[in-house]
Amino acid sequence: MNAAPLSDLPPPLPAKVTTTTPRRRWLIRIALLLIVAAIGFGVWTTLSEEPALSWKTSQVSRKDIETTVSSTGTLEAVTTVDVGTQVSGRVIELFVDYNDDVKAGQLLAQIDPTLLSAEVDSARAGLAQQQATAVLAQQELERVEFLAEHQASSLQELQVAQAGASEAAARVASARVALERAQRNLAYAAIVSPIDGTVVDRLVEVGQTVNAGTSTPTLYTLAGDLEEMQILATVDEADIGLVSPGQATTFTVQAWPERTFEGTVRQVRLQSTTTDSVVTYTAVIDVSNSDRVLRPGMTASVDFVVASAEGALSVPAAALRFKPDPDQVTRTGDKAAAAGSARTGERPTSGDTARSGGGARSGGGARSGGGARSGGGARSGDSASSGAASSGTQQAVWTTDEAGSLRRIPVQVGLSNGSFTQVSGEGVVEGLTVVTGQQTVSTVESSSSSPFQSGEAPKRGPGGSGGF
Repeated sequence: MNAAPLSDLPPPLPAKVTTTTPRRRWLIRIALLLIVAAIGFGVWTTLSEEPALSWKTSQVSRKDIETTVSSTGTLEAVTTVDVGTQVSGRVIELFVDYNDDVKAGQLLAQIDPTLLSAEVDSARAGLAQQQATAVLAQQELERVEFLAEHQASSLQELQVAQAGASEAAARVASARVALERAQRNLAYAAIVSPIDGTVVDRLVEVGQTVNAGTSTPTLYTLAGDLEEMQILATVDEADIGLVSPGQATTFTVQAWPERTFEGTVRQVRLQSTTTDSVVTYTAVIDVSNSDRVLRPGMTASVDFVVASAEGALSVPAAALRFKPDPDQVTRTGDKAAAAGSARTGERPTSGDTARSGGGARSGGGARSGGGARSGGGARSGDSASSGAASSGTQQAVWTTDEAGSLRRIPVQVGLSNGSFTQVSGEGVVEGLTVVTGQQTVSTVESSSSSPFQSGEAPKRGPGGSGGF
């Protein structure tokens, strides 16, 4: 079958062209402008909406409060003895080692006694020789005295015989002393404990030669009864006036961070120490160590209890730091009080932004808690912050009524431990709600700021082109 010629085929159909009319284009533009205007209005409404205020509150409660001065010190045994030797020689045996408990008079080490025994034998022989000489001198004296009685000897011969006898007796005494010295040196070859205690250090080995001729070498270091220890605490000169004998202390050590130990100040030494222009004094603290968990050389973080109050009405320190803006107070008198605080320089702060008084200086002198001086640290704040306040300082706390309005309550401030402060005053009772700060809550939900749901795109205009 023959194909038809191309000239006989029908002409192709014309392509369909879709166009947007000018009227539809303007409708799309107007719709998009309305959408943008709606979004802008929603954002402007959100930004201009006044946030609602919500108060952070706490309650007046009863707590045991202690005002303290902080320091650091080193644990030591009450009695520490370095055991040395008074004779030279080679150590041939050691009888005790580290951590061994010893009694007074117990043998600790033995120095080779060979040479010392020879010196004893030599001194004993010298004494025997001098005794024999003394016997001859005494016999000569008796003979001359007999001749002198019968006019057969001169006075000079008698005097010489008397002097010879006296000299012989003196040499006997000297030889006896030499023998005693040699025997004592032989006894010193056995090193014994001078006290009841514990071996905390051993500085010699078997076979080592010690020389007592130049300096007394230390063989052992013994600590006395480790059930009774002491702390030598370094106290800054600004705080030493608050520390006195008989004062109670608490302390912690790094080896047992979960435990708090107790002690009592025994002595405050008058001698000062100056390091980098910082003057400090040493306080000696007696410590009971009945379970022997504390060891010599440990570093102790010590708190001296300057003052204490049991079951005192207390508020968080943030309640005393809180100062509202005058516009937040609805009552006339309280608004004037808030305005007066602002004029005197008391900056209104919230509980979150108020400075924690660890770095402020105290007007009362006593320091406590984290704000106390610890190894040259910062001084604590006043009674409204974390330091110890002077008893009787007047401040105020704020509470809210049923309508949510703030009301100012004057209080007398007492002791503070850094977190809580003792307060008293008219209307201050246990369970009273006090304001510690403020927080803002937005009244407009985030979803209302946009006319579209999350993940939903705006629809295109008629015709599906979306163009202008």
